[in-house]
Amino acid sequence: MLQFLNSRSDSPKFIYVGDCGVDLIDKKIRPGGCALNVSYHLHSLKQNIDVLTWIGNDDRSGIVVKKLSEIGASKNRVHQTSGKTPAQFVSIQPSGEKKFESYEAGVLSSAKLTTADKDFINQHHILITLCYSQIADLFDQVTHVKFDGLKVVDFMSLADFNFDLNFVKKYLNWFDIVLFGLDENQTELIDQIKTMALQHKKLCIVTLGSAGSKVFWGESEYFQPTRATKVVDTTGCGDAYLAGFLSEFVQSQNVEQAMSSGSNLAAQASTYLGAIPEQ
Repeated sequence: MLQFLNSRSDSPKFIYVGDCGVDLIDKKIRPGGCALNVSYHLHSLKQNIDVLTWIGNDDRSGIVVKKLSEIGASKNRVHQTSGKTPAQFVSIQPSGEKKFESYEAGVLSSAKLTTADKDFINQHHILITLCYSQIADLFDQVTHVKFDGLKVVDFMSLADFNFDLNFVKKYLNWFDIVLFGLDENQTELIDQIKTMALQHKKLCIVTLGSAGSKVFWGESEYFQPTRATKVVDTTGCGDAYLAGFLSEFVQSQNVEQAMSSGSNLAAQASTYLGAIPEQ
């Protein structure tokens, strides 16, 4: 991984293949989806970012198109088809902690990569994608793309896969960096991730909400506490963390600096409603 990062003389080009949609938060409609959230924050950090995604032709699609346009994502790789734009229904607890109530994958559930999509992916240095049950087929397609750059996967909480790390291990030969969003009480799963990082030399990021974050990389282990802030809404904080981490890591290859950058951005993201601030 470091050999790849050190061999680059130009600015890194990121691409996120995944979900762009809307978050319906207490009857308010906000732009969302991990791909859009991470890409928004990478753009705010002056990184070169493109998005490959699928949206519907409903009223909600305009919210996504507007935000993608603002971050300069290529319109050629936003596939708009007949159907519903992905939507996440969210409620906010008194503490500001988000609660995912339900999810509509819409057109994303039947997304297919074209040859042009695969060629576009290979115009970039860093590929980010994610996996949850409704888009497992798309994720599998992405993992079959021959891509020589840095590959990053967000496996989220693994709740869709019964918290079974064996599902992740099926893709060990494909990804370089992996992200999990867990609870600090899931100590057995965290220990399994630590062992996986040690045995397979992977960089594993584990965000733990208010309990901070950990990174396991080979024999090394790092901890970063959460930044103190007045929390309004934690929607998208994990995405902000990943953007901050990657932006710093691809430049410095310093895990501690990357974790600090991720924590700072996640703290900022918790101070407003939704994953992306209103302009």
